[in-house]
Amino acid sequence: MGTFKTKARAVELLGRKQIRDSVTALAELMKNSYDADADTLRVEFLTENVDNPCIVICDTGIGMDREALEDKWLVLGTPSKLENREKKTPGGRPLMGAKGIGRLAVSRLGQQ
Repeated sequence: MGTFKTKARAVELLGRKQIRDSVTALAELMKNSYDADADTLRVEFLTENVDNPCIVICDTGIGMDREALEDKWLVLGTPSKLENREKKTPGGRPLMGAKGIGRLAVSRLGQQ
């Protein structure tokens, strides 16, 4: 049976083109922090006196090891959240994210 293939451009089409605006993109990333059971979330806009303006997002969530990053976060369409029958984070919060939009929202916030 054949398999789907994609190019890097798919991230732009699904992220930059499907996310309404930068505020929505930031909200999606904040949901990721919530789903990681973060107690603290900090968003910094570094725009003054810098060569490359950027947004820095830091949280105290549980994070991901290399395997989770490569096999789940960087792979679109993984069923990892669907496999969570309770629909709760490890800390017991109801999951906010479901479709993996947060990882694609990043492309709405900048060129790189």
